[in-house]
Amino acid sequence: MTAREKSTAAHGRGSRKPAQIRAEWDAAIARAGLLPGASAAYRVRLVFQAWVERMRTPKVQVDAIRALQAVMPDRVARHLALEADGSFTIDTALFQATKAAA
Repeated sequence: MTAREKSTAAHGRGSRKPAQIRAEWDAAIARAGLLPGASAAYRVRLVFQAWVERMRTPKVQVDAIRALQAVMPDRVARHLALEADGSFTIDTALFQATKAAA
């Protein structure tokens, strides 16, 4: 069993459904006194080297990220579209809200 397979077996979790995530964000927006509006979900590719340089990530932490990438479960690596150079793709979302009428 590979390190990724062991990690998956030990920490396997089901992913949350988009509707569940949207409901959680809508609730948080409402708690803030705002009215939930439109939302959009999309994926963003991050080129590893450019990302860590832009974020001014210290070498010790770059090495730690690479070490984590090397042992992440296969399903996570696939979802992140992890590339050999460490580049990856993340899920992001944009939520609009408006101020509730007084």
